[in-house]
Amino acid sequence: MAFTKIPAASQRLTEITSSGSWVAPAGVYSATVTCVGGGGGGGAASDTANTSVRTGGGGGGGAVITKTISVTPSTTYTITIGAGGAGSTSNSVAGAAGGTTTFASGATTLISALGGGGGGTRGTSTVVSTTECANGGGVAGNAASGIIGAGGGGGMSLTSEGTGYPAWHFVGGRANSTSAQLSSSYSSGGAGLFNLGGGGGGGWSNSSANTYDVSKGVDGGGNGAVVIASGASANGSNATANTGGGGGGGAIHLVIATGNGGDGGSGLVRIEYVA
Repeated sequence: MAFTKIPAASQRLTEITSSGSWVAPAGVYSATVTCVGGGGGGGAASDTANTSVRTGGGGGGGAVITKTISVTPSTTYTITIGAGGAGSTSNSVAGAAGGTTTFASGATTLISALGGGGGGTRGTSTVVSTTECANGGGVAGNAASGIIGAGGGGGMSLTSEGTGYPAWHFVGGRANSTSAQLSSSYSSGGAGLFNLGGGGGGGWSNSSANTYDVSKGVDGGGNGAVVIASGASANGSNATANTGGGGGGGAIHLVIATGNGGDGGSGLVRIEYVA
């Protein structure tokens, strides 16, 4: 008697980085889909006189939504990847919010992950601001699942170290948290989920070098600008593409210039199934 050996099923992973479609393979009836919204752009720091120390907030990370759903073999599903928000180039305009990432069947959206909020500037802020330094972008939200992305880092400036923690000394909220946090981490971004959707670092401006780990973007978020010399300016870093990370905030120190915010990272769809 002859026997036919049937290969064992194995876990498959598909990552989609641009808008398009996915066809469920033959024999596949269930898939775990992760959608990541686009990250918000970082806030700018700008001045028309060389009398100010200013920083922009980091952009918020995009929401990271994971669901296991039923799929139909040979059916085409539509995927829209949220764009990263543009970084701010002016005190009067905050960083742009990231775009929404969706996974849909025909006209029915099965999963939706919102984009992160843009980082604040001196003149605009999605959470809270002071005279010169703006807090980071708001977190992304999803009413259906309650899952939200990470907030960006708040802008930070000190005229000298050792002066204590001022009221605007914020890091972004972690994923699944709705508020920014007062922390000794200075202006680092909030953490995302699965190493995705992290906040951008807020700008840092100080009169002397420091040994602190400041202004860092996490989980794909861009680093905030760090300025430690009078008469200097710097742009925030762009977030990593297809991570949903927020852009870093800009910074200036006693100069007529603009430190632009970095762009947020585009979103992502990750599909896992057994075949």
